[in-house]
Formats: sequence, C-alpha cells, structure tokens
Amino acid sequence: MPEEKIIDCPACNRKLSKLKVQDIVVDICEDGCGGVWFDAGELKKVDEKHENAGEILLNLKKSPEVEVDFSKTRTCPVCQDIKLYRHYSSVKMQIEVDECQKCGGFWLDAGELEKIRNEYENQAAKEADAAAYFANYSANLIDHAFEEDYKRNKPAGFVDSILSIFFGTVK
Repeated sequence: MPEEKIIDCPACNRKLSKLKVQDIVVDICEDGCGGVWFDAGELKKVDEKHENAGEILLNLKKSPEVEVDFSKTRTCPVCQDIKLYRHYSSVKMQIEVDECQKCGGFWLDAGELEKIRNEYENQAAKEADAAAYFANYSANLIDHAFEEDYKRNKPAGFVDSILSIFFGTVK
C-alpha cells in the first residue's frame, strides 16, 4: 500500500494531519489555523447538519498564535502548481471557500464548515434557492435587454425585436 503524502496547509504552511472521519480521510491543520482540506467529493459527505460524520471537524484545535492572511491567494496543497479559486459556497453569498479547479478539492478555513452546515436545512433547500436565484437573474437579464432594445428601436422596432427573439428574424 503506498504511503500517504503529508501535505502543507494552504493558509498557514504547517504540515497537515490525516483524520479519518467515517469513510473519508481529511487533512486538518490542528494546532495551526484550524482549516480542513477535503479531496474531491469529501465535502459533500459532511456539509449538512444531519451528517454526523462532520461533527468532529467543527471543533478542531486552533493555535491562537497562528494568524492567517485571508487576502492571499492560496495554492492547492495536492496539485501544488494550481492556485485555489475563491468563491461563495452558495447563492446566499455569505461563505467564501477555496476550490482547486484541477483536482476538485476544497479548503475550508476554521469555522467555515459549521457555517456551511447551518446555511441550509438540506441539499434540496440549497438547490431550490439556487434555482430561484438563477430564474430571477435570468428574468432580470431579459428585462434589461428589452429595455435597452426599446430605447434603441422605439416602439415599432421593439415589437419586431420581441418577435425575432421568439420566431427568428422578422423582416
């Protein structure tokens, strides 16, 4: 069996420790910044309140001496040559996470897992919120396009523009 590689923390550069949490093994920065590295697919197994496996990850020991610069772009601890992509974990835009676009891993800073677990009751609620957000966003884009087209074309051209969207170009 190949030896598992010890990786460095993308936030504070300490060595991460392995922690088995039911059927996954995550990399934790215990006694460092308190962050957690999840390989692809692992976060989905602990990101909801009812998933008891994640409970142990909510209270990792964090060193008060370790300060993290949240403005710095982080490097993937697995790929090592890829910068992590910082984005919001949901359409609520409250929690920022770091994701590797190459390997699909996630870095969560101390406290972020708990916030993610409390953000939605379950995956269905998260998906419903996302669907509503994108439906509203799309409707606003269409409204804006019609407004701009109306300003440019005035009423007669505006009707033609609407018809052309649904039926092809009107001559």
